[in-house]
Amino acid sequence: MSATTGSHRASCRVSPRLPWCLRLLPVPVSRFHPTGPVGIALSTGFAAGLCSGDRFLTEEDLRRSGVPAATAWDAAAAGALDSARTGDGFRVYIRNRTVPRYPDDVLQVAVPGSAATDWLAHPDTFTTIDAHLSTILGRRPVWFAPRVGELYAGTRADDGLLAWVENRFRGAGLDAICPDPVRWVGGFPVADTAPGPVDR
Repeated sequence: MSATTGSHRASCRVSPRLPWCLRLLPVPVSRFHPTGPVGIALSTGFAAGLCSGDRFLTEEDLRRSGVPAATAWDAAAAGALDSARTGDGFRVYIRNRTVPRYPDDVLQVAVPGSAATDWLAHPDTFTTIDAHLSTILGRRPVWFAPRVGELYAGTRADDGLLAWVENRFRGAGLDAICPDPVRWVGGFPVADTAPGPVDR
């Protein structure tokens, strides 16, 4: 993968530096149990989870820490951005990925310090990476997050690419996130479930 540097675009609100991280979850927040992991609604089909290491945080964890969920969410995003920060922006790794029956290359995206898919779990991180890839692609990307840690960006989705992403999703087991194209809408991930090709 080659490293690229995106500009400082995010405006994470000031929040305490906590050792928590974001996790993009493929479930609506309405499916979270009140005593289970914290879930912050992102869109109809996505929620943000908060983790400490590999363990999801619960409301009880946050209550004991004295930190509200929104503050913890902002702190996790600030931590993700700090992990990728360089002197002149944010480090983003990209490489071309050839997909069978798709005429264009798709860019596989990675970031230091966390799974790239988790950058879709907060408006500051998603806006930062979306703006950077928009500059590289010359237009707003169509995103694909078939499984945890696998994030791809392209300029359009056609049947060949959609079939490839669906295959990656089906083979992901518990790490599966979304088989559909994902759009940036006001900083939030929205799955494009309409049938047929997507061209942005």
